[in-house]
Amino acid sequence: MDIQERPLEHCFDEGRAAALDGSDERACPYSAETIEYETWMEGYESVVEDN
Repeated sequence: MDIQERPLEHCFDEGRAAALDGSDERACPYSAETIEYETWMEGYESVVEDN
């Protein structure tokens, strides 16, 4: 599976990685109110909510 099949998967993974590194949600590099931002936050929150 390449990035064109799941174009936002990397955003989710980046959000998870940031949470695992101890970063806060302000580390998100995407503009608010974009699908990339929402996907990044989903990844971030999936880690934060588990801990």
